[in-house]
Amino acid sequence: MPSRFAVMDFKDTVIVDEVDANTVYVGKAKPGSATSDPVWAITQTLTAGDITTTAFAGGTAEYDKIWDNRASFTYT
Repeated sequence: MPSRFAVMDFKDTVIVDEVDANTVYVGKAKPGSATSDPVWAITQTLTAGDITTTAFAGGTAEYDKIWDNRASFTYT
């Protein structure tokens, strides 16, 4: 019989910033990374009515952003 529980292999620290009901930022980086270091991959999720979109800071999923600057990035 298959297990109901999956084993998850987390390798990143994840931070979630729920700014308001319509805006959420999610950042991922290696454990122990400072939020001021340029080692984060950041997404922004926006909800407008029934439409929810998720975009990457600077248009890339690279781990080269600073979490502390998340609100100032362009998301595409």
